[in-house]
Amino acid sequence: MNASNRRMSVTAGVAWVVVGGAGAWSSMFDGDDWELSYTIFTVALLAAACLTVMLAAAASQGTTRPALRRLGLVVGGLAVLACGVGAWALPLWATLLGGGLALLAWSSPEPARRALTVSAVGQAAGLVMLIAGEEAGIGRTDEWGNHPVAGIMGVAVIVAAAIAGLVMLGDRGVAANGPRSAAAVAP
Repeated sequence: MNASNRRMSVTAGVAWVVVGGAGAWSSMFDGDDWELSYTIFTVALLAAACLTVMLAAAASQGTTRPALRRLGLVVGGLAVLACGVGAWALPLWATLLGGGLALLAWSSPEPARRALTVSAVGQAAGLVMLIAGEEAGIGRTDEWGNHPVAGIMGVAVIVAAAIAGLVMLGDRGVAANGPRSAAAVAP
């Protein structure tokens, strides 16, 4: 991974951590003073999603499935837009981000496919965790009838999987200029 992508990956990881922290803080402690933590959550989510999609785009360069990659980039771009417009709408942005990352994973050769799949599955798993927590009524109910602990659990899964995918991309060195082809590494 080149230095620029390494910095981008670290920044994305830090942004995902801020997403988790600001989301938890906003859900549990803010009460009527939610604007600042929600703004931090939104900005961090927008940065995390944008950088994650950019790194996924770099990792999927050189694909043999360019149409699938283009579709993944469009869906990933819509996810970034959804993050900026409605960070509160976790089901919307998690579905779009997970779908975009899944399409990029399917268009990528190994080892990028595995790393992007972890990130994509994490979006879906976080969404399932949110819904299961809401249906089970975990924790207190807020003024909108939601269960903040369920949201925190969902975001925690999303954050953990996103960071794991970023680490996997970095460990494999695939986010530099796309994965190396077999011909490039053959003796």
